[in-house]
Amino acid sequence: MNKEKKVTLIAKTLRYMRLSRGVSQDKAAKHLGLSKASIGHFEHGRVDLTDERIETFLALYEYSMKDFKEFLDGKPIPVLDLKYECLMLLEKIDETKLRTVHSVLLGFVS
Repeated sequence: MNKEKKVTLIAKTLRYMRLSRGVSQDKAAKHLGLSKASIGHFEHGRVDLTDERIETFLALYEYSMKDFKEFLDGKPIPVLDLKYECLMLLEKIDETKLRTVHSVLLGFVS
């Protein structure tokens, strides 16, 4: 297990597939015999996924390997959770640019 986050396209695709089917992390964990934390680790790139593990996720989420590979080959992943996507982007911004983003956000909530 890697403590550092590295949200790969594989991890992002699996998260999208779970959310698009309305499957909670709790439900996925129970169905797959894992902890909720394990699902989070997979979806945040802390744990590498084997092909076998990917196939178990796809079966639960009712997606085919063909569907999965389309996303890996460049099919855009729709944004289902805009706040989450924004938070992931914010984590990648350096401190100087983040101050600018902060000022813009303040303008929207004031």
